[in-house]
Amino acid sequence: MYYDVAQVCLNGHVINADSKSAPAANKTYCDKCGSKSIIQCPDCASPIRGQAHYEGIFDFGTYELPSYCDSCGHPFPWTTAIQEAAFELIEFSELDNADKEDFKDSVNNLMQNTPNTSLAILKFKKYAGKAGMAVGMALKDILVDVVSEAVKKTVWPS
Repeated sequence: MYYDVAQVCLNGHVINADSKSAPAANKTYCDKCGSKSIIQCPDCASPIRGQAHYEGIFDFGTYELPSYCDSCGHPFPWTTAIQEAAFELIEFSELDNADKEDFKDSVNNLMQNTPNTSLAILKFKKYAGKAGMAVGMALKDILVDVVSEAVKKTVWPS
């Protein structure tokens, strides 16, 4: 088994999960948003992990975009952009400054899936309710692609 290298735009649109084995699909800029594409971590220059390939098996598996570099642990640019957008939305809420900071901390823990995630889920639900429906729905739209399936099911049950 080996991993190809992914090509992703700075906003997190996957351009090519197989940029080394299928370079014809590579693009310098994203056709969805116009942002520059990258194939390596901006912090440590390690390749962005792409599609998994298994010897002798034709695979139609789905590619899951990583949020953090598996070599240095830093967030990728799209993860940072999502976090910044969530924080800006929180600033629009009517919460007091202490609640805003606690709300932001809960967002970080939801995105990172840490031992504090269970507590973060409770805090997120509490503050999202206090922040208003518009802020809560906008946060869902922003965060749904970067949180784990378990967090999605708990925070936004179907």
